[in-house]
Amino acid sequence: GPDSSWAKANRDDAELQKRAQELRETTLRNYVLLNHQTAQNSRSAVAQKTAREGYEVYLNTFQKNEKYAEMRFFYGELLYDLKMYDAATSQYEWVAEHSGKENKYYEQAVLNTVLAAERNLPTEEEVRKKIGDSVAPVPYGDAEKRFFSASDRYLKVFPNGEKVPDIRFKIGRIAYTYSHFDEA
Repeated sequence: GPDSSWAKANRDDAELQKRAQELRETTLRNYVLLNHQTAQNSRSAVAQKTAREGYEVYLNTFQKNEKYAEMRFFYGELLYDLKMYDAATSQYEWVAEHSGKENKYYEQAVLNTVLAAERNLPTEEEVRKKIGDSVAPVPYGDAEKRFFSASDRYLKVFPNGEKVPDIRFKIGRIAYTYSHFDEA
């Protein structure tokens, strides 16, 4: 790191510092991606934990790197695969909010934000159990609000997108389930 004895001894050699930083970034990124692949293939709890920890180190260390958004997207993929939907939603949201449309993962991140947020929603049965036979509108919870936010982004960015009918249906279904009939 920047406070190591090597960095202090070579602080005046900007080119060497730059090359070393690039090598650290590339090595860690490749290591993390390899661990991610191992976690997917093996389904081992140890491999999954190693991959998660690797992403956390990378994302805390290389926040200004051009591959940062890509690595957040891949971290979201790992978290989704691990059924950690709220955390996955956060990673996809970051990519959708902070990377431009030129990012090759932008469109998928916008959609995956919706899909991950949807996985966090309570089932209709859980909602019905909570509200009973009441027809009075029930306030939306955080999971619903997050889903609506992700859905709104998708509908605005991709008004003719393939998933528009499905998303609109899901929004209407949630509104109906929560007795928000004017929205349904």
